[in-house]
Amino acid sequence: MYYAGFLIRARIKPEYSAEFVFQYTLTKKYYKYIIVTSQRSGQPGVNAQEYAEIEVVTPNFKEQIAIGNFFKQLDNIIVLHHQKIDSLHKLKCAYLQKMFL
Repeated sequence: MYYAGFLIRARIKPEYSAEFVFQYTLTKKYYKYIIVTSQRSGQPGVNAQEYAEIEVVTPNFKEQIAIGNFFKQLDNIIVLHHQKIDSLHKLKCAYLQKMFL
C-alpha cells in the first residue's frame, strides 16, 4: 500500500492532446526533471507550483494527436508481444513437463 501526503492533479488544456502529454511523461527528460526537482529540499517531492513550471515543447494539435496515437499503438503492440511471450513460456513449460515426467 502506498500513501501520498499530497496529490497533484494535472488538467490538460483543450488545446493539448492528453495522450501526447502522457507520452511525454514517459521520457527521460521528464524523469530527469522530476528527479532533480524532487531532490531540492530535505523532504523529497515536487510541489504543484514546481510541477506547473514544467515546459513541454509541443507541435501543433494535429501533430500532437498523431504522435500520441503512434506511441499508444506501439504500447499496444508491446503488450500483445508480452502476452505472446508469456503464452510461449507456458507452452514450453508444459512441453517440458510432459517430456520429463
